Amino acid sequence: MSKFLSDLISAEENISSIQVNGLTSDSRDVLPGFIFAALPGKKNNGKSFICDAIKKGAVAVIAETGTEIDGSDTVLITSDNPRSKYAKIASKFYKEKPDWLGAVTGTNGKTSVANFTFQLWKAMNLNGAAIGTLGINSINYRSNLELTTPEPVTLHKELSKIYNRGLDYAVIEASSHGLDQSRLDGIKFDAAAFTNLSHDHLDYHSTFEEYKRAKLRLFTDLVNTNGVAILNRDSNEFYEFRNAARESNLPVMSYGISKKSDVCILSITTKNIGQELLIDVNGKKERILFPLFGNFQAHNAICALCLVIASGARVDSAIDSLGHLTGVQGRLELVVELPNRSRIFIDYAHSPEALEKTLLSLKNHTKGNLNLVFGCGGDRDESKRLTMGQIAQKYAKKIYITDDNPRNESPEKIR
Repeated sequence: MSKFLSDLISAEENISSIQVNGLTSDSRDVLPGFIFAALPGKKNNGKSFICDAIKKGAVAVIAETGTEIDGSDTVLITSDNPRSKYAKIASKFYKEKPDWLGAVTGTNGKTSVANFTFQLWKAMNLNGAAIGTLGINSINYRSNLELTTPEPVTLHKELSKIYNRGLDYAVIEASSHGLDQSRLDGIKFDAAAFTNLSHDHLDYHSTFEEYKRAKLRLFTDLVNTNGVAILNRDSNEFYEFRNAARESNLPVMSYGISKKSDVCILSITTKNIGQELLIDVNGKKERILFPLFGNFQAHNAICALCLVIASGARVDSAIDSLGHLTGVQGRLELVVELPNRSRIFIDYAHSPEALEKTLLSLKNHTKGNLNLVFGCGGDRDESKRLTMGQIAQKYAKKIYITDDNPRNESPEKIR
């Protein structure tokens, strides 16, 4: 694939004859005809590798405002936010995308919501895909990803592949890192959903307010003027996210147990094989046998329902499809039921709130003892470890502390 540089950027000089064959932010991957994005980083600054990229044949360089290139005809593209510029150029280079794009952000639930959304589309014979922590999941294409929200070139290349495989819909997990690093710039989503916000990633975001600000970007900067904001009415941050959506003139579809929700969970009744949900969708009550455990799973499924409705699907068919959902890998996933009727579950719970919701949900389905095996990763937010330990002590009869992934920290210190 190749395009002319003039198709990707606006410039005063004549660049219409310059052919672009690809783009990358890793100088080691530069090939003749590439655009090199010299992005600032915590450990290295891409500006240090501009000369290497030019020697390898880069025809243009994206860099911070004030950057200069001496003795080269290479086109210099400067910006106060080179990450955003890189993402927007990547979006133009890989222009083909599914007709409808949605995103979901929040501390917990992104992966479940994205994959439930895909499952609902599939149950309704609609061709869709989920992109996030578990990679790319669709009816005819699967691929692993390194990041929850892929870096721009990977993201747009994959969106182009999805389009060319005949898929009309896609939902993307929007992580706080991805939003803060402008990886999604260049996309205007048709719908954006917010699940919840709690203590997490403060090793990256200095404060909780910075963390929240990254999430809010999805609604202030990245949704179509004709798009919709889907918000958890039960969240303490609901009004702040609603205000952000309103400032962008976005209509709001709310969900939750609050009676003011547009899609309201009226009751949840525990069953041996899951839960019975009574929901109200814009004044119409529906009863559903939901085949998964955990109240938070029901919340995630209703958020996915809202995304599917926002995509233009028939409401009654979408509601009926809720009963066909299957568990998402590593999300309160039932691994085995033993002969003595003991059950073993795996859950990704990586924050205090997620751990508490998981344990509380399992407590409601457990007549005997609830035992827990868990750990906290090294070189990550230290401040949540004590809280997670206290939550474990509150709900579990026995606790087995593992080393998880200590990275560069001493396991003894983490434990």
